[in-house]
Amino acid sequence: SHSYPLVVALYGASGRAYSAYALASPVLRKRYPVFVMVPLEPKRAYWARPKNKDSIGLPWSLSYPDYIPNVMAAIHDVERQTAIDKSHIYMTGHSLGGMGTIGALIRYPETLAGGIVTAGTWDASEGGFIKGQSVASCHAADDRSYRISVMRAFVETARRAGAHPVYTELKRGGHGVCAAFYNSPRLWQWLLMQKRG
Repeated sequence: SHSYPLVVALYGASGRAYSAYALASPVLRKRYPVFVMVPLEPKRAYWARPKNKDSIGLPWSLSYPDYIPNVMAAIHDVERQTAIDKSHIYMTGHSLGGMGTIGALIRYPETLAGGIVTAGTWDASEGGFIKGQSVASCHAADDRSYRISVMRAFVETARRAGAHPVYTELKRGGHGVCAAFYNSPRLWQWLLMQKRG
């Protein structure tokens, strides 16, 4: 019996899980057969936030507790019922979903083998915690929602701690431009080569 990787796609405030759309395209479906899971979150919740919430200047305060523990529980449910290769479980996300992806990679390294973050953000002082995790990230220098300076600092801290994030910076295009990052077959080839354990 054959098992397949699982890609968990977190959406941002737009509600669009760009990575899931990309993986559903005929070219990528044929080349990279994977299970894709797009969890829903309550309207008043973040996926995940850093301990120091002021460090990233969040655009609004939401009342619910972070939702990523529920997503992890759902992953384990799906894992029990489906032919998923447990050493190839990944998370991806844009904007708020990118922030949630970083939080999940930091907090659940025993489950996740790597991730892709587009236009995300996280507290730079926690950058060292993604050591040992494979993460690719894309950010635009003119992003007005999540400042580039915060992501640069996070990546820098991660590198100093011995992590090897794959970081792509675009000069312009704003908060949405990196959504197209997911259409790259080479990016998925890289991600699916990452293995846990």
